Amino acid sequence: MADVEVARFGELEEGVPRAVEAFGRQIALVRWGKECFAVRNICPHQTVAFTAGLAQGQVLPGERFGDIVVDHDDPVLRCPRHSYKFALRTGDCTIDSRLRIRTYSVSVREGRVFVHDERE
Repeated sequence: MADVEVARFGELEEGVPRAVEAFGRQIALVRWGKECFAVRNICPHQTVAFTAGLAQGQVLPGERFGDIVVDHDDPVLRCPRHSYKFALRTGDCTIDSRLRIRTYSVSVREGRVFVHDERE
């Protein structure tokens, strides 16, 4: 498994994707609370970079009609062009099950963010 240092955790702004290079690809790195996520920095819908987008808690329907619940434990990354949303944990698109994005494992050690590529 390849391990690449890509950023300092404290320098990442929460919910704001940052483009980094790893494994010959541009990756969007997203800080969410005490976690960090990494995905391929391209929306499969119309190939726009996620770095102009924003992460947010996933909005779900509530128990009663008109109610909504925001799940902050399952963040999504919103594409800036058409607002397609992708779950940062799985890469699955929340509005079109045919679409997904490549996710990468991330670890934070001593304030440094590392991205892993299991395919290496």
